[in-house]
Amino acid sequence: MPNNALMLEHPLNLAQLSLLGLSVGDAFGQRFFSSSWYVKRLIEHRTLPIKPWYFTDDTMMSIGIVEVLKTYGKINQDALAEVLAQNYMREPTRG
Repeated sequence: MPNNALMLEHPLNLAQLSLLGLSVGDAFGQRFFSSSWYVKRLIEHRTLPIKPWYFTDDTMMSIGIVEVLKTYGKINQDALAEVLAQNYMREPTRG
């Protein structure tokens, strides 16, 4: 097995890849919370929503999970609660 494949299979690397996919999907999906005529038109014409694509609190919570995994190698509930609270206080209006 090549070295790159071994690195990819490391749990933290997999968590980071999952976070990347989640953040793109989250930001993309968030653009469809708009007026129904606009969303219908995007779908009919198979066009991308206009930029910027902002990610939501779902991604922020996932960032916190990856931060805790990176620091502790596992989910430390107290540390996770602290990170989630800090991220929320930084941007309490993130949708």
